[in-house]
Amino acid sequence: MTATLPANPPGLPGSGPSPSGGPIVSARRLTRHFQGRSRGGGRTTIRAVEEVDFDIEPGTIVALVGESGSGKTTLARMLALLHPPTSGDLVVAGKELPRRQRDKVRYYGNVQMIYQDPFASLNTLKPLRHILGRALRIHGRAKGRRNERELVAELLAKVNLTPPEQFVDAYPTSLSGGQRQRVAIARALAVRPRLLLADEPTSMLDASIRLDILNLLRDLRDSERVAILYITHDIASARYISDRIMVMYGGRIVEQGPTDDVVQNPRHPYTRLLVASAPDPAHHKGSGLNRRVQVVGDAEPVDVSQEVTGCRFAPRCPFVMDRCREQRPPLLQVGDQAAACWLLEDEQ
Repeated sequence: MTATLPANPPGLPGSGPSPSGGPIVSARRLTRHFQGRSRGGGRTTIRAVEEVDFDIEPGTIVALVGESGSGKTTLARMLALLHPPTSGDLVVAGKELPRRQRDKVRYYGNVQMIYQDPFASLNTLKPLRHILGRALRIHGRAKGRRNERELVAELLAKVNLTPPEQFVDAYPTSLSGGQRQRVAIARALAVRPRLLLADEPTSMLDASIRLDILNLLRDLRDSERVAILYITHDIASARYISDRIMVMYGGRIVEQGPTDDVVQNPRHPYTRLLVASAPDPAHHKGSGLNRRVQVVGDAEPVDVSQEVTGCRFAPRCPFVMDRCREQRPPLLQVGDQAAACWLLEDEQ
């Protein structure tokens, strides 16, 4: 008889819809600062994430896109309770972030993280039945050893490690990188989370198997009704997998909207840069996108240890105006998209 993963026990944050029936995640003016050293060596405040607003709806894939140092991973680590927010509001499944340890265990019943490196995220000294079974035990999902074995086999089947009998007693050292990442995904699914944080889950894998992992995540979104925050610097993979895209630069969200709208009609100059740099045969066939994207200078990315009065992208922007250096643009809504650029003010 095939076991079925049990639903969240009554009373836990993960049981049923969020009390408001709204987003799984809702962030308002979310900020994270660190104390560190500037490029000149002096003590300074690192503004890794600055006044970010976003929502993630149930059963959707939201891609968070930006270059290295833009604040993507810091944002995910706040959601994973690895970095407490400096300020702002963050509500997950209708509840604010927990403070007590026992509440954190319940929180992780809602939110699970898939790390970038599958070679470092699994205990190589333990077989897969222990790695997956431990997650089931900690969160009270298994009723006895027999039920635990059945649930471990079901988890392996969900991530296409079949037949499960071939893998249940295997060690991570005997698996390929793609298989290890599937185990990491299965471990995250063991607690039936409502949100998966996927931090560049394919960047350490061979190009030939990256598509398989992306397809798996998309299938799990449909079958498990789980929301996914997919973090990447690659806007091409974001376009392939996501329903919505948020573009991050210098710790701020500079554009967000439905994936096709953002990729086909980028509103912010930085988004245009990302789209233009992605491999796309259309760029070499006289497409409309290729004609309207201007080359951005080779200026250094913004130094988030420095306070910036205006737009953080201004030093690299080909459309920069005096106003851009003096006033920070808010997210301006145009249709289903929003972008932090003064150029949109007339369209709005």
